[in-house]
Amino acid sequence: MVANHDIAYSVYELSLRGRDVIDCITLEYDLPLGAVAPCHMDHPMLARLDEQTLQASTKDQTPVMLLLAGNFYAAITDLSWQAKFPLLVLRPICP
Repeated sequence: MVANHDIAYSVYELSLRGRDVIDCITLEYDLPLGAVAPCHMDHPMLARLDEQTLQASTKDQTPVMLLLAGNFYAAITDLSWQAKFPLLVLRPICP
């Protein structure tokens, strides 16, 4: 899932330390991060996903979110957050 900080802080069940780690990597060091954490499965953004998509994009109720992936992702994740519509990056599975 492509996300911004608003999405991550809302969807994930983060401890204060977890938030600090995300902030340190993405805000202080300005690096992208693929974060994995337990989440609120009843969050409106996840509730919009059909069962097959949800199963394919989570494991043990922990989705991965890509944070701070550049200006384009910042713009589309802002729109995603406003619409409460999740954006998933799909890649084909090679045989």
